[in-house]
Amino acid sequence: MILRLTALLVLGLSLSACATPDRFEWGGYENQLYRYHKNPENRDDYRRALENAIARGQETNRVAPGLNAELGYLAYESGDTATAQRYFEAEMRLFPESRAFLQRLTSGEPLETPINESSDDMSEETDAVAEVPTS
Repeated sequence: MILRLTALLVLGLSLSACATPDRFEWGGYENQLYRYHKNPENRDDYRRALENAIARGQETNRVAPGLNAELGYLAYESGDTATAQRYFEAEMRLFPESRAFLQRLTSGEPLETPINESSDDMSEETDAVAEVPTS
């Protein structure tokens, strides 16, 4: 009986030791994003939640990727481009891989090529593939 209890205790302790702490401070981002998506009129609550998550992350140098960009995009949508640019720059400093996307976002270029613009090119490729001889 004592051997079983010891084995269970060792197993329980070893499993709990495997739990790693979160690498980033998300500050309830998922829940707030869901609430905002369901009720866009909660925009100010969402903005405050992002600001709080960023502030908590800065305390421990664990700001989650995308939070500054998300807050910047909210400012950008509201027409506050100066604030948006500050948040985008903070995101690019923390996560340099975001630079290309954020620069393109603020350049005014479309992020995706509409299907109807590239349809001519695709028809030529399709014709070329259709002409492959079969033997």
